[in-house]
Amino acid sequence: MSKPQTDRIDLNQLAASFKVDTIDAYTERVLENSEAFGYAYQEARREGLSEAAADEAAEKVEQQEVDEAVYRYMDAVLAVAERLYGEHGLRLDPIGKGRHPFEFRIEPERSWNDAADKIRQTINGVGMFHFQDLKEFLSSGPYSPKQAVLQHLGWIADHPRVYGSGTARSMVDRQLR
Repeated sequence: MSKPQTDRIDLNQLAASFKVDTIDAYTERVLENSEAFGYAYQEARREGLSEAAADEAAEKVEQQEVDEAVYRYMDAVLAVAERLYGEHGLRLDPIGKGRHPFEFRIEPERSWNDAADKIRQTINGVGMFHFQDLKEFLSSGPYSPKQAVLQHLGWIADHPRVYGSGTARSMVDRQLR
């Protein structure tokens, strides 16, 4: 039995589909490579702060650096996702409030039929499968248009490769520059 498809997706799922680090993995990598704590600690000690106060100040500086890097990363993943989902007639509507939403509802820009047909075209471009038209694609499930879209979201990340703009991963990397 296949898992039920949902019209919700989060940043970690988007990142995984683009073959880039999840937010947690990226955060860990930033922490491992950060030198902010050491520099901030040494500076605080030179300024005469106690070990405990220097440690607290250094943790604060390190956390700010990590937060900035992670928010920048989240913005990059989301920018690529919005572009690629947009290429397939879909939009990602944030669930909840805040500057850096984590979860999104997948909605069609025009219709589920339109989005399914655009995903069909990307699938055809990859070349593993070929569907003559939307009707053939939908009957392969059989799927409703919405089910076809939600079942085939993984193909969205192939769009750049099919249409000559690299990979989703390279798009995220370019966003981070």
